[in-house]
Amino acid sequence: MKQEINGKNITNASKGLAAKSMEAVIMRFNRLGFCGKIGVVFGICVVVVNLALAAIYGVSINGAIGVIFGLSFAVCGFAYPLASKLIKTLIKSAFAFAALFLLLIACLIASEGIKNTATFNEDAVIILGCGIRGEELSIMLKSRVDSAIEYIRRNPNALIIATGGQGYGEDISEAEAIKRYLILNGAREERIIIEDRSRNTYENFANAKGILDSHFNGDRYAVAVATSDFHMFRALAIAKRYGINAASYNAPLKWYLKAASFLRETLSIIKLWLI
Repeated sequence: MKQEINGKNITNASKGLAAKSMEAVIMRFNRLGFCGKIGVVFGICVVVVNLALAAIYGVSINGAIGVIFGLSFAVCGFAYPLASKLIKTLIKSAFAFAALFLLLIACLIASEGIKNTATFNEDAVIILGCGIRGEELSIMLKSRVDSAIEYIRRNPNALIIATGGQGYGEDISEAEAIKRYLILNGAREERIIIEDRSRNTYENFANAKGILDSHFNGDRYAVAVATSDFHMFRALAIAKRYGINAASYNAPLKWYLKAASFLRETLSIIKLWLI
């Protein structure tokens, strides 16, 4: 009997402590002011989004950068009321600059993602991998390959380069999974070449270029790229770095993945510009 009473007391005490802690957090949040609240909310959203994407697509450097970025915003938001007038001005300026910068990159991403420049006369199409579960295509990768299948039906003679190595939680390479899906949907196996050593978009294009140069014996060739609409801006920029002047064939992204994917891609574009 005493044990039951003690257990109930402990439970009630825990609930009371949790309620008081939550009340304290809410009171502290209410004192942050507009800029502080914006920083905290935005920062927490960025952290949650990147953790959710890590659970879906696996851990990555971009995801870690996203979490650090979000935590930095949240810390600045919480520290805002304690800052001096000069620091508050700097924080406001940083928030405004970040907002404008993110808007600019979002416009660049969207501008490339709403158009297809492929003529269906290209010599090859490169399909960029983006993760599988076991042997199954992820939602995003399936969308990319489905778009590639649309392209191939209009240009059946194009050489198909399926890219992507084998990562954590993957039983086969992304390239092999792409190949299997293509064949199931009517693509000719003899037209498919897999590039299964790459770990990122840079290596996708570096390795694909080696394959294409060898296949076409150094002759000029035209290439289309099949990837997600939010990814196309960066993909074409990287392709250009490797001397591939590619046309685009976008894969539409599911609406519920747009905000998170655009945010993560923004960080990747910043990294692209810095290196």
